[in-house]
Amino acid sequence: MKFCNKCGNQLHDEAIICPACGNAINQDTTINTSIEKPRKFSVCAILGFVFALLAGVLCLTNSIFEYSLYIGFVFSIIGLVFSSIGIGKTGKKRGKGLAFAIVGLVISIITFCITAYFVWFIMMLSSIFD
Repeated sequence: MKFCNKCGNQLHDEAIICPACGNAINQDTTINTSIEKPRKFSVCAILGFVFALLAGVLCLTNSIFEYSLYIGFVFSIIGLVFSSIGIGKTGKKRGKGLAFAIVGLVISIITFCITAYFVWFIMMLSSIFD
């Protein structure tokens, strides 16, 4: 059994033209019979996205939990690191997970700026009233 080297259609052994694409089949042409492996998601990209979402949720729930702002600040830094690594790993190959890494990076930057401002503001208020 042979395959068309242009479209990959399965051909009869004695075929000289591919019925699917019309490509002329040469007997001395190398035939591509390899199957591409499915691309895997980048673990770092997914982790960056998850930590960014957790940082955003903790930033929004600051009034509920006592230390959620500080934990959100740390999670946003972790999200920045993992998302950056995820972009580095998937960006060159345009692999799966690139969108997760980019969205995680954007959310991490936003939550980092928000939490850094509020942490700075809380520290300034505590130094004024102490």
